[in-house]
Amino acid sequence: MPLATKGCSRGFKFARECVNACSGPTGLGCSALDGSSVGDGKAAADLPGYPVKAEKKLLASIQDSDKAKAQKHLNELLGHVLFCSGDDFDLMKSKTYDLLVLISRCAIDLGVPADRAFGINRRFWRDAQAIGGIDELCVLLSEVMNQYVGCIFTLSQKKNLDDINMAVKYIWQNYPNKITLEDAAKTVYLSPSHFCRVFQKTVGCNFSMYLNRIRIEKSKQLLLRQELRITDIVSMVGFEDPSYFTKVFKRIAGVSPTHFRKAIEECGVAARYAKAV
Repeated sequence: MPLATKGCSRGFKFARECVNACSGPTGLGCSALDGSSVGDGKAAADLPGYPVKAEKKLLASIQDSDKAKAQKHLNELLGHVLFCSGDDFDLMKSKTYDLLVLISRCAIDLGVPADRAFGINRRFWRDAQAIGGIDELCVLLSEVMNQYVGCIFTLSQKKNLDDINMAVKYIWQNYPNKITLEDAAKTVYLSPSHFCRVFQKTVGCNFSMYLNRIRIEKSKQLLLRQELRITDIVSMVGFEDPSYFTKVFKRIAGVSPTHFRKAIEECGVAARYAKAV
């Protein structure tokens, strides 16, 4: 099964079972839970039992760039739509298009160009008219949904990368000063909690660890300058407590600042550095 449809297979199976159970040997189709015919043209949200929570979770998952959860909630909504449509295939198409509009509105809010979204929707509706079976409709919907999800996640990742690049630049420019995660988050207009998650996912470590690594790397360069005391270097790279600086330095570099300076003196690195400057 293609990657685009594999994640939806469970939802499709559930939907088909619902439709088959409702249609039965009589072919009367499914009726709404309030006793009205499904063909009355009611919107999905007007039907009792409509999974409103799943709809909200779907949109929230898209906004959080959680593709797996988004697919899970989409499957639940798709199952409900096919269940309530019974054997009215035109109604199924209409309601799946409603789902597509829901996704496209969210996509536009998240940065997908409106003209691109409208084009995707038009192509879906055109292709849906040539489809004659539930499985084909589900596959088409899955492909289009994945196209939207791909656009949204790509935009989200690009935005996250741009935000983190800006934050990293801020850290490099301000590491000698007292800066916090909240300060960095403000520079890219993100909440501290969201910034923390995006930063760790993008950089591979948390904000404090990254800041300390920069400060320690800078302190190594300064330790080559024999005229600088270690206590001076501590404040020059943004640390306030010499004991804490030594602890962090040893954790990252594997040796204390004193041993590091002694080792580079024995190697003659410091002398070569002094001549270079």
